[in-house]
Amino acid sequence: MQNKRLKNTLVFWFSCMVALAILISGLFFLGKPVTKKSLVGALPVPDEGSFYILYVDESPTLLQMRNFVSLNKVLLAFPFFDRFDFRFISMFLTILEDSKNTAFIAFPLERKFYLAIEPEEDTILSVASGDLPPNWKKPFPDISYELVEGRFKVDVSHDFSLWMTISENVLFISTSIDDLNLMEQNITDKRKPSFPCWRIQKDWPGHLTCHMPSGVVSFNGFENIPSGVELAWFSDNEKLQAEWMIEGIEGIFSDEEIKLFQPQKWVGKYVLPTQRSLSLGVTMVDTPELMESVPLLANAFGQTNEKMLEFLKGQMILTVGGKADVFSFSLPGILLQFPNRGEIGKTIVSDIWRNRLKSLSINRSSIAGYESGGAIELPISLIAVSSDELTLIGLISKESLSSGVSLEEAFPEIVEREFLLWVDIDFGSVANDIERILSIGDIIGDMFNSEVSEGMPFDKKFGKLFKVADELRNAGHLFIGIHNLSNGEIVWQYNNLNVYGQ
Repeated sequence: MQNKRLKNTLVFWFSCMVALAILISGLFFLGKPVTKKSLVGALPVPDEGSFYILYVDESPTLLQMRNFVSLNKVLLAFPFFDRFDFRFISMFLTILEDSKNTAFIAFPLERKFYLAIEPEEDTILSVASGDLPPNWKKPFPDISYELVEGRFKVDVSHDFSLWMTISENVLFISTSIDDLNLMEQNITDKRKPSFPCWRIQKDWPGHLTCHMPSGVVSFNGFENIPSGVELAWFSDNEKLQAEWMIEGIEGIFSDEEIKLFQPQKWVGKYVLPTQRSLSLGVTMVDTPELMESVPLLANAFGQTNEKMLEFLKGQMILTVGGKADVFSFSLPGILLQFPNRGEIGKTIVSDIWRNRLKSLSINRSSIAGYESGGAIELPISLIAVSSDELTLIGLISKESLSSGVSLEEAFPEIVEREFLLWVDIDFGSVANDIERILSIGDIIGDMFNSEVSEGMPFDKKFGKLFKVADELRNAGHLFIGIHNLSNGEIVWQYNNLNVYGQ
């Protein structure tokens, strides 16, 4: 029961991170913060016991985002989203992309939201004349809209409409005429809002918070979930920096569980490929989830459960980058690194070659600096080596390692800092890797004159993934670092320049 409880809570926490990642994907290249008139005063003040989501951005975040990547296009390109009616979310994002200043609050349980934005002048003129702006209509040519009682009504779907009105060059959007009237009255009264009370980086121009009182919302049977998630951000001409905080994490984790997740400084004689699409650093701790995976890994590596668990615990870095030759094809390399595993690392590697790779040992060559194991280049690029200081296991060429760089050279901002987990993504390299893999699949299909399921050609079957790659190409470079269960940071550099000097 305890294992299931921890697993579910970890799933919830990870879900929060994913949601934040999606929302932050538009928050880069904002420009230097400037003073804006506050639109928060137009929003209703929520009760302390209500469940709400509040988003305030005094910079033209999504308006500038369109120069690099369209969140709409990326999400819609994934086959997963084809199963849902994404029309409302897509329209909502389109509206936000027009905003230079935004205040938004949603009450999910009541199915209500209130939005105040300062859009471009063309948008104001279009709505004031009873028409949709051209950039709103383009993705939705069949959408219907009309003037009702002096208000602009847009029927996004059969059962959902957006109501709009303009006052003092501010566009108000909500779910009903009454809610529009409320916002207009609030902004006319020019009341000084008593909320929000930001908990982190109060002076930063952008904030997003989700307030979830205990007992109001349950998750997978849990009544005590984190009472709040807050994200704050700012930017200059080179990068965006954001921080988040999860409040009330102690409500779902015991003191013993929290002690398991202690951040560590990242040091070690790692070697990383010069070209990297993705790098992930994580501290493996003795959790029920790790214990569940041990038997499978132990069997794959030909080890006992006890020996495998001892080997896994500690820091680990996964990289996707460099090159791996698989038969006659060149693919992105994949490498796992385990620092300071000592004798257990050398034993594991020796057993891998003896028990799992014996037939390939004839082609094995040693690598200087590693007492155990070696590498092969044919028929595939494979490496499994170990010294007291570092164990390497992966599908990657020796050349990629010989030209590799240290952790200090690859990520100077990470070294000597404490993280539970960190991720570094180069979206340009990710796009290239996706295209390389799909192109190889296309070649294989031509070689064997084969077609993917039900007579559909390969390029049509995976055409949307090509679109994803194209949209990601200019999305820049992202770093996410989790300091502890409650706090973390995000750094997003635009235009494919690496914050950490790649």
